Amino acid sequence: MTKKEEKYYKISAEASRNVSHPAVIAIKETVKTAKKILDLGCGEGMRLGNLKTSGEKVGVDISDFAINKARNKYPKAKFIKTDIERLPLKSNSFDLVYSMFVIEHVAAPEKVLKEAVRVLRKSGTLILGAPNYGAPNRRSPNSKENKLAKLIKGFFHKTSNNSLGWTKVKPTKGEYFIDADTQVEPYIETLVKFLQNLGLKIVRVSSLWEIDDFSVKQFAFRVLGSLKIPPFVYWGPQIFVIAKK
Repeated sequence: MTKKEEKYYKISAEASRNVSHPAVIAIKETVKTAKKILDLGCGEGMRLGNLKTSGEKVGVDISDFAINKARNKYPKAKFIKTDIERLPLKSNSFDLVYSMFVIEHVAAPEKVLKEAVRVLRKSGTLILGAPNYGAPNRRSPNSKENKLAKLIKGFFHKTSNNSLGWTKVKPTKGEYFIDADTQVEPYIETLVKFLQNLGLKIVRVSSLWEIDDFSVKQFAFRVLGSLKIPPFVYWGPQIFVIAKK
């Protein structure tokens, strides 16, 4: 393992300790009645391993290092080394599928979401958390796009049901920092429409304005977003979506 990978998983492990995130709270509540749970991009397995449930727990990740560490630390869960764009899992087999701050790191998020829906059972729950980098008033640390141009374009952007349309960015080389390996900029409004087009029912959706750090530049957007006025309601800092099949 390289020093860059080591730093990535150290940061990832720290993030997994956050149990107050609304999506994590939703996962803990949903897991109470789930017989089979899947963590997409489980990393070292901390979030999955610490879930209190009698159900079967399965975690998938592309990293050999992460999967080996997860297997050693959480032997009661099953961990599989695989590309989450092509899951070696049966269709309609999980009651709960979730992914936390992973989808921004994959090259083909549409494929990941379609796979998540494929393995989800009828009436199963999908929970997603991610940074809302694709919002017109936000950007990933790897973005080269002009901030003002992106904001203006955001007012006239038309969403599609069939495509996420997320901007692709190139991971930053050198020493790792938070989200240096971001490959796409997720946006909650297009995500919701894409999931609906896959046949899912949206149970809850929020861009989590309530957890945004105060900023004078974001103040007007935050007020409008808090009043649930489109499109500003979708311009908060993060993605939190609960959907059912």
